[in-house]
Amino acid sequence: MKKTLSILLAAAMALGLATVGFAADIERSNHISGFSLIVSSRDDNAEYRSGAPYLVTYGPDNGAATDEENAASKVKIEIEPASGQRITKISTHANSKNVKVSSKIYDGMSPNPPVVTIKGNAGVRDLDWEDYEVEIDLEIGDYNVADGRTYNVEDVTVTIYGDEAIAYSRICEVEDDTNYTISEKKGCVFKFIEDIDETVRIRCSDDVDVYFRGDYGDDELVNLGISTDAISRVDDFYFNTNVNYYKFLGSPRPGSKVQVAIEADPDTYLYEFKNNKVSEINAGYDNGQWYFSTRQLGTYFVADEEYKGPDDLNSDSSSSEEETEKIPPSGDADNANKIQNPSTGSNDYMGVASVLLVISVIVVAGLLFYHNYRKRRRS
Repeated sequence: MKKTLSILLAAAMALGLATVGFAADIERSNHISGFSLIVSSRDDNAEYRSGAPYLVTYGPDNGAATDEENAASKVKIEIEPASGQRITKISTHANSKNVKVSSKIYDGMSPNPPVVTIKGNAGVRDLDWEDYEVEIDLEIGDYNVADGRTYNVEDVTVTIYGDEAIAYSRICEVEDDTNYTISEKKGCVFKFIEDIDETVRIRCSDDVDVYFRGDYGDDELVNLGISTDAISRVDDFYFNTNVNYYKFLGSPRPGSKVQVAIEADPDTYLYEFKNNKVSEINAGYDNGQWYFSTRQLGTYFVADEEYKGPDDLNSDSSSSEEETEKIPPSGDADNANKIQNPSTGSNDYMGVASVLLVISVIVVAGLLFYHNYRKRRRS
């Protein structure tokens, strides 16, 4: 009897665990999406970990996404309902900030099942591989082919877990005496695993090279991605002038000094933009390049004409390149931190009193006019 009870108890516990959720696989798909998973109306709280795609923010959107070296910036996962079932509603939610997610219902079943799209959203300083989590809410039930309706619809939530499967970029290991060029396929994050005895050149853009030689730490990751977007606050001081901007994402700080080389004409001007301040760089020029050494890579611009704006663009506020302090609508920065006396309401009361006085005068005048009118009629 006790043995029977034990078996029944174990079976009940197993059934209870099964209702909480189970682990399932995300499969490679032959369709255009590349990935697929199967869900039934009994799969509430199911977890999909194995086979989760590898994602990056900077990278090709058509990568295989099967591992770190083939991570993609965007993947599509087909949500296949179990045989004889149909998905009638789908919504998605990213439970981590390093991914973005969206979905389309399509026909709700094969050959056009719903598709979930996941995009990499890791920040420029998120260089190590981290976890991500995506939640999918479904309404799924039994599909009747005869009348085209879906019955016994259940609310089902499943979760995709990407374990250490999201980073800003694919990672390239740096070897001594080797040249590299940044691309979506190779990535813009470089891993230094040994001292660089022979110079390594990394081409960060068509115009910018960075040279490494020295000790940059063990397993040190450096993001050398560059943005060439214009800096509006600087651009305002140039008219009909060619200006090229180079912003190293996240202002990386390698373990040792590096040399930066920027291709430019000899009669150009080189500046650094830091904390909303413009300063000319003490750089050399040779063989069509400006070059200088630094411990921290920042934001630079090359212009055909000399910069004639203010060196400190914080003169009207205490803003910085990434953060701007709010100033009162009056624009009076000196009074920004002064404590304002609370209003006593005296002005409001004076206004009300003035209105009441005017009304009183009108009423008295009316009464006098009426009294005189009746008096004249009697006479």
